[in-house]
Amino acid sequence: MSTRTLSVGEALGDGAAKLASLADHRSCNIPELFHALIDDACGRYCDLGKYGLPLDVMDAWRDYLSYCIRFDILTKPEIDADLRQLEAPSFVDAVFECVNSRHDDMRASLINSLGQLSQTHLEDFDWRLHVCISSDKSSVLNKPLALVDLCLKHPDGTTQAPREHMKLELTRDQLAALVAQFDTIQAAVQELKL
Repeated sequence: MSTRTLSVGEALGDGAAKLASLADHRSCNIPELFHALIDDACGRYCDLGKYGLPLDVMDAWRDYLSYCIRFDILTKPEIDADLRQLEAPSFVDAVFECVNSRHDDMRASLINSLGQLSQTHLEDFDWRLHVCISSDKSSVLNKPLALVDLCLKHPDGTTQAPREHMKLELTRDQLAALVAQFDTIQAAVQELKL
């Protein structure tokens, strides 16, 4: 579960004001609309034009439904509090039913979209340990250095060379900081997988 760092109004920005305007369009089937918006957010084709709503209203609701999934806002009291803040409390039941029934679909789609932010990936790596015995400034250093060679693979067409080699020379402290960053990244990825 991610921790909310912004209020729902701040997270949705200008779209927050658009949520309440859905009440003006009571002729459309609201639960069906919410499921269609989740289908659209998951990359499935859906004819959203049949609902006759302005695109900015549908975008705002799609963003709110994604926000609920991202921050695990799955209980009626949480949804009610958010929608009251956004002046759209009449949609609590429809949102509750939709985010709880489509939670797994939407979560998988969000994780997949995060994975596609960068298609470059680590293909191979090599490391060596060197000990720097002296330098031009000191005759006795006796300082260990980790030499890390990373081979990054780019998807075809994004760069001239499909592979890029990066060489890093790290002190003990720099290596510890890099490993700590990898631990943080792994924890974030594991959180998204849940």
